[in-house]
Amino acid sequence: MHQESFDKAEFIVKTQELLTDKNFNKALMDSLPYPAMLIQRNRRIISANKAAEDIGVEVASFCWDTFGKKASISEENREYYEKNNTVPPKGIKCIFCRADEALISQKSINEKIPAGDITYDTFWIPLTEEVYLHYAIVL
Repeated sequence: MHQESFDKAEFIVKTQELLTDKNFNKALMDSLPYPAMLIQRNRRIISANKAAEDIGVEVASFCWDTFGKKASISEENREYYEKNNTVPPKGIKCIFCRADEALISQKSINEKIPAGDITYDTFWIPLTEEVYLHYAIVL
């Protein structure tokens, strides 16, 4: 019986190369049937799949803006942003957002969030200390 040798260091290098390949990442993201985004700690979207783009998500925008349509931020933050066309010093996030907690703990967080007649099964998955995958599935 032939046994193939396994070089762990080479495997790690090849895996890192694959993960940094933008075409691979885009194909992986687009394979998800629901809107999914890679988001920086500051809430800027760095990548979005086709399902997210189809509902108006724009790369480089804030997640609470083009994905959340400003519907889940405080009235105070919405007014500040619209008046000044900039984010207030303390930042803006959706009232239910758990991204900071996920990034600090480096553990995925899953929460069901009701929004009117719809409930979303929502995920924040840290990928690095500064980037997380965010998606929500309609239940």
